[in-house]
Amino acid sequence: MTDKPDALTAQKAPPDKVPVPFGIVPASIDEAFRLATALARSGLVPKDYRGQPDDILAAMQLGAEIGLAPLQALQSIAVIGGRPVVYGDGLLAVVLASPLYVKHAEYYEVLVEGTDAHPVKPVTTSRIERRDSLTAADLADDVTRAVCVMWRRGQDEPTIRTFSIAQAKRAGKWGKDNWALYPDRMLRMRARSLAARDTFADVLKGIEAAEAIDAPADPLPPRRVPRLSDPQTPGDLGDFVDRTIPAGAAFSTPDPGPVTVDLGPATIVAIDEHRPPDDEAFWTITLDTGELIDTIHADRAAALAPYVGTANRFLFSCTRDGSALDLVGWALTTNGR
Repeated sequence: MTDKPDALTAQKAPPDKVPVPFGIVPASIDEAFRLATALARSGLVPKDYRGQPDDILAAMQLGAEIGLAPLQALQSIAVIGGRPVVYGDGLLAVVLASPLYVKHAEYYEVLVEGTDAHPVKPVTTSRIERRDSLTAADLADDVTRAVCVMWRRGQDEPTIRTFSIAQAKRAGKWGKDNWALYPDRMLRMRARSLAARDTFADVLKGIEAAEAIDAPADPLPPRRVPRLSDPQTPGDLGDFVDRTIPAGAAFSTPDPGPVTVDLGPATIVAIDEHRPPDDEAFWTITLDTGELIDTIHADRAAALAPYVGTANRFLFSCTRDGSALDLVGWALTTNGR
């Protein structure tokens, strides 16, 4: 006779999922708005949603479309620059919940320099090293980058995306807000957002991570950088030190830092858009003088686009740091008539 375990000693397999005893899922627009109205009076929702039932309803609807419960949506979704985004790990949570998700990996890559022994002369070597965390020295090197690798079911190869300190500086993020407080975390979130959006676009439905959003830059008004050659009245100069140099002039010191360059009257030959892989888009202006102005904003390119190939001549003011020219402002000097 086989002994059978009684009810007190029997081993029960744990359930696959722990049932949720309570949860409100609206079944109609009326129920959803009633729930939104109630939540708008709650102190448990983020302050931007308090007293805003319409915004709560919109957030709940967006959350439902990407698989977030109502309160999860309110904790994770915000609006930045008129676009809905997901905060923190909300974006990753949506990806992890998808049946298409297989696995992912996140880490950092840093440039490590060393010296190899040589009988005559030591040889300096460089290699990329994988790290799980960053040191202060790593954060001082523009080459340092975060890497995110994501595997999707049915996809032969994983998606690999990176985001470096150099890219953060080019986007104007480095040293500001959370980038100053948690630079390693922000690098990781940027790489994660790129990988998630490129691997699971159908799951995320176009929504982005809040940490990956760049606030639109305010366009600089057209202006001409003052020069010592401009007409002056006594006392106007004060402590002003002119750092303007002619285009192409040699620097008087090995590393003068950013200096103002007055390119002189020039005609725009072309404006080209560049979208390098895994990098921020930028535009370049080619002038008839042979100069190439780099890394300008989209709104500035749009403002100058009507003048491409015309006889109009502009006075461009730029900063030069090394060999790069970055647009500061411009002024129309002649309409070509």
